[in-house]
Amino acid sequence: MDIDQAYAEFEAKEAELSKALACCEAEQEAGRTGFEAWKRADQLQTELQIIVQRNLAMIGEAIEQLGQAEN
Repeated sequence: MDIDQAYAEFEAKEAELSKALACCEAEQEAGRTGFEAWKRADQLQTELQIIVQRNLAMIGEAIEQLGQAEN
C-alpha cells in the first residue's frame, strides 16, 4: 500500500467515525442513550487507531529507506 492509499483509508475511516459520533449526539439530543451509536463510534475509533499506527510505521520505514539511499 502506498502513502496515498493509506491516507485515503485514514480519511474514509475518519469520516465514518465523524458520522457515528454525530449519530450518537443526535440520539442523546433526542433523549435516548445513544449506546448503540456510541458502541459503533468506539469500534471505529479503535479501527482508526490501528490505521494510524500502521501509517506511522510505513512513514518510519520510508524515512529509513530515504536515509539509507542517501548513504
